[in-house]
Amino acid sequence: MNLTQQFLIISILPLSFIGMAVYLLRKRTRRRHVVGRWLITLLSAAVWASSILRFFGGRAFSYPLVFTWGLIGIYAFSLTIIGVLFTTFSHIDTPSNHNRAALAVGIVLWGSSLALESRIWPYEIPAFTLAGQSIHHFDIWYAVWTASWLVPLIAAFITTQRVNVGLPNSLYRNQVQYWLLVLVFFLAGGVLNAIQQTGPSGWHQAGVLLAIIAGFVGTISITQTYLPDLQLGLRQFLSRLSGTLIIFIFTLASLWFLVRILINLPNSTINNGNTQVQTTIVVLEPDDPGGTTANKFILNGNGGPGTLLDIVINGEPVAQTYVDASGKWRYELMLLPGTHMVDVHVADSPINSSTVSAQNLIILIAAAVLAGLLTLVFRLTNELMRRLFLPALARRTTVMTDYEKTIGYLPEPEHLGALFLRILQSNVGTDDVWFFVTENGPGGQLILRPFTSIGTEVAHGISFAHSSPMTHYLRHNNKPLSQYDIDTLDVFADMTAGNREKMTAWQRMLYLPLRAGQHLVGVVALGIKSSGESYDRQDNDLLQQLGEQFAPLLAQAQNLDSLQRMNTYVYQENQTLIRNKQHLQELVGLYQQFMQLVSPEIKRPFIEINQKMERLQKETADTKAQPIIDEI
Repeated sequence: MNLTQQFLIISILPLSFIGMAVYLLRKRTRRRHVVGRWLITLLSAAVWASSILRFFGGRAFSYPLVFTWGLIGIYAFSLTIIGVLFTTFSHIDTPSNHNRAALAVGIVLWGSSLALESRIWPYEIPAFTLAGQSIHHFDIWYAVWTASWLVPLIAAFITTQRVNVGLPNSLYRNQVQYWLLVLVFFLAGGVLNAIQQTGPSGWHQAGVLLAIIAGFVGTISITQTYLPDLQLGLRQFLSRLSGTLIIFIFTLASLWFLVRILINLPNSTINNGNTQVQTTIVVLEPDDPGGTTANKFILNGNGGPGTLLDIVINGEPVAQTYVDASGKWRYELMLLPGTHMVDVHVADSPINSSTVSAQNLIILIAAAVLAGLLTLVFRLTNELMRRLFLPALARRTTVMTDYEKTIGYLPEPEHLGALFLRILQSNVGTDDVWFFVTENGPGGQLILRPFTSIGTEVAHGISFAHSSPMTHYLRHNNKPLSQYDIDTLDVFADMTAGNREKMTAWQRMLYLPLRAGQHLVGVVALGIKSSGESYDRQDNDLLQQLGEQFAPLLAQAQNLDSLQRMNTYVYQENQTLIRNKQHLQELVGLYQQFMQLVSPEIKRPFIEINQKMERLQKETADTKAQPIIDEI
């Protein structure tokens, strides 16, 4: 592997920090002061990581450039740690006086290490003896430079740990714990980077890799609010990594075996280049008539260009030679009279070691790529194959889940809610729990209505706007939300003052969303524990588990109760209609009877009137009075 290829591979390290900086800029967040400080830290880390590239520039990089680049990298690392300390003070709520003191000490130590740099300033402190040890200028500079990044890092760790100890189990505590992990990775990377060596150092590169992990975790901690618990996150990561790691090990072993068998791959042995020579040379005395008088011999052969060969005589190496660019080697050997065993073989030299290292690096990269591809393909095709060839198994999972949610007797929602609160009371250890049912209001509002309670009387309901962060969290999360997170995290800063004051007056510690599928059916508000202790991670996990089991039951109980209410209403209306119909039928019968009784008596006067009118028409001879009679 030539220098250009190595340069391109190593350049991934500083580009990783730049990529995280670009992601940080594109990620919209309210914590602009934290983002700005962390952005400067990432860029400083990129400058530090780029200093490794100075060893892989070859003749393209002059000596002054390599020298200056190395110095910049050394002090860029110290500035990176100071940036971590500066970001810690903004990311974690700490006393301002402690912040200023720790930051001032870090800057003073950094400036002192720069002032003691003998490669910049033309002076040197004379050596002196301390406790029986000779102390030189370099020792003083190295101690101050180490303190310039170690002291700020320790100060940041102590400050963060002090805050972490007093926090309840909350989302904010998860962010603080992830930040502690960032500081641990930076400490490990700093220790490896502090190992001073001339030339390219594997310790330096390993330190940069650890710093990249620290930068990634720190970026996630700053940009993401809903982080899982650190222990749970590590278990999930190791669970996903284990399968990929097994595939990587088998792939690496397979590639290693193939490389050792296929002779057309780069090989470190001399046999394939026909450069191995094993011979016996007998040099006779000059006065022997049957021998030779010359003691000068020429050895030559073919081999891989740049290969270093050892010339071994009688088991002792005496010289070395290189194979030239044309693949040939030649060596003049001077021997004294006697019998000599001459052996020419490949030397265990840096040139050969670099060839073997290149092979090993190629194998590692190929194994990693193949392992990643195999893992991706396996995860993509596993579900597809399961649905194609094992559809019954896929359906069984859904059916069993639905069956478990529908079986059993469902009491009324009020009784079911009271039973759930008693379960929480016995498992979590709190005597003050409120239960709210949720409703969707106009304009996407979320309305919490009192349902049942244990302990103090449940307060009045509350409504959140569609754009409220509480609405977003309750509708999209199953994990408990602490009141401390509501008061601390910037993501809840957009809550209205009225809602914030009302929730503060409730004096609740945790809010547990109850979601059945994608629908929010209720919210449980828990007060302080009976023991006065704070809720820990086990309590949160238990609450989430109980909530996931209870929410579908509550949703079905509410649906069943709604159906029962609708059925009761329809039945009552139907009975009312039946009674009204019976009344109408009775009224119709009575009306018919009335008409039968009344009709003859009503018709009798009209008959007499008609007869009299007919007689009047016949008896009247006046033509003028006739139209009036007809009209009547």
